[in-house]
Parts: sequence; C-alpha cells; structure tokens
Amino acid sequence: MTVGASAAPAARGGERRRYRLNGLLVDSDRAFRFLVAAEAAGAPDVILRFGPVRRPDAARIWQDRILSLHADGDAFLEVPGAVTALIRGGREITVEAADGATDAVLHNWVFGQAIGILCHQRGTPPLHACVVEIGGRAVALAGHSGSGKSTTARALIARGHGLLTDDQAIIDPDSLLVEPGWAAIKVWANTAAAAGDRLDPALRVHAQLDKFQLPLEGAFRRTPTPLGLVVILRKGEPGEGPRGEMADWRRAAALLKTFVYRHRVGDALDGGRAQFAWSLALARRAPVVTLRRPDDLAGVPALCDWIEQAAAGAAIAAARPVEPVRSRA
Repeated sequence: MTVGASAAPAARGGERRRYRLNGLLVDSDRAFRFLVAAEAAGAPDVILRFGPVRRPDAARIWQDRILSLHADGDAFLEVPGAVTALIRGGREITVEAADGATDAVLHNWVFGQAIGILCHQRGTPPLHACVVEIGGRAVALAGHSGSGKSTTARALIARGHGLLTDDQAIIDPDSLLVEPGWAAIKVWANTAAAAGDRLDPALRVHAQLDKFQLPLEGAFRRTPTPLGLVVILRKGEPGEGPRGEMADWRRAAALLKTFVYRHRVGDALDGGRAQFAWSLALARRAPVVTLRRPDDLAGVPALCDWIEQAAAGAAIAAARPVEPVRSRA
C-alpha cells in the first residue's frame, strides 16, 4: 500500500481508484490525497460516485440540521456550500459537490460524516476518537467535539508516536484491531502554531472554522493495530494537572456507547442494538480510562506524559476506579 498522490487534487472523471479506509475497500471516481491506495482485486465494499443527488422518496424517520434518515434505510446529507450526499445500504455513497467546494472540504464531509453514517448502516459503529500508536499498541483518544482529541494526538505524534486514524475509529471487539484511516488530522490553527506546524490555506476544512487538515504521511501507520487503551478526554480547569479514573466494564460500556460517532444515527437505524452490542463486547476486553485534561496548551506535555505512562500500564494501575453502574430495576 502507498498513500495516494501527495499533492494531487481530486480528479474529475476518468479511471476509478481504489483505497483502503476503516478496513473497507473503497472504489472512487475521484482521487483523494490522504487516502491509502489499494491494489486489491474483486468487488469493493464501498462505491463512491460524484454526480447529481436526488432527495430520497421514502418517508423520513429521523432528522437533524444536515442529515435525514429514511424508511428504506437511506441517509441524506445536505451541507450548504459543501456537499449533498446520498448514503445507501452501507455500500454506496453518491456525492454532489457544491460550487467552489475545495478538496479539503470534500474530504472532511465525505470521509467524516458520510463514511461514518455508512459504517452505522453496515452495523460497525465508529468510535469518535483519534488513535495513535504507542509502543506497538493503539491508544484511542475519544471524547466530544472540542475535548482535545486532535490537539493531544498531534502532541503525541510530535513525540515520535504514530497516527492510525483521525476522528473515527473502527475497532473489532473480538480481535481488538483498530483499522487505519487516512494520513492527516484536523487541527486548530492555535494547535498547529504551538507545534510549529505550517498550515496550507487550501486545506481549511470549513469556511467558517480556523481548522485545517495537517498532512502526516510520515507518521501514518498503514496496518491494523491492536488496541491497548481507550482514553475518554474531558476538559478540566486551566493549570489543573491530568486526573484519570479507570472505569469498570459496566461504566466502560456506557462511556463507549456515549462516544460512538453519530450515535443517534445508530439509534434511529436499529434502535441502537449494534452499538450497544459493540460497546458491551469491547468494554469487557479493553481498558477504558476517563481523563480530565488541562484546559490550556501549557498543560499538554503533562497530559502526554500521563497517556504514555497509561499506555505502559503505570497510570492505569494508579488510577482511582469509578463506582460501577447500578441497575435501576
């Protein structure tokens, strides 16, 4: 495998291309810079097409500001100024790009939202996490948007650790393998400045956000990696040191379910059964820690120290266990 052309824009028309993403073989009629090219033969898992998109005819069963789910299982994503997409059957994504949408904007919505929704259709819930490789094991940094996942991942990568996936993690609860995503992470401009990174204005992911794709081809890990630890990041106070708590498997299952990417989509599609089963199975096998992080960049080095120690087992052993989840029956 090789990473797709390092500076190539998305090609319009012509030959189709194949990529490996989240453990899926993706067949696309456009080239994308950060995806891992694959030469595999046979039928693809996902077909990605660019062209006109029509709103589904089936009745809506759920919707939010940019997404609607329909009675036939189709999902319709409509982001003004960016993309309109139809996600169908866990296998097909048709995308209509808005005028002026850059490759970075397309990448953000197609391989963020659209692929995440498709994974729910396939019954493989993605964890909302950045994943780094530390000492041959995957460490998933999960949390809500703004919890510091990408900032922490970037700091760990700067210490020589690897990047496995950004934003979404597909984790097999039986093998504990984490599938690779793409060779970049989304970072805020202040995070990049603190790390000494130069940002390409063409890689801004949203016109109204000071957030960019940061290429990290040299740090990217291209093979599935066994999970060693899940860290649920939460904001603390400025100047506060990292404080971690080990979750027992019941609490861990509840946390994992909460931090499934777009978990309400899974709830609407099958009543949440797939993500509940996944969360429960993973919680019984993988250590899960909640970690209050300093709410300032000055505290990031201490945060990275804690995570490195946790990955080696030292901080986990010292963490104070939380109370188990009690039945309300």
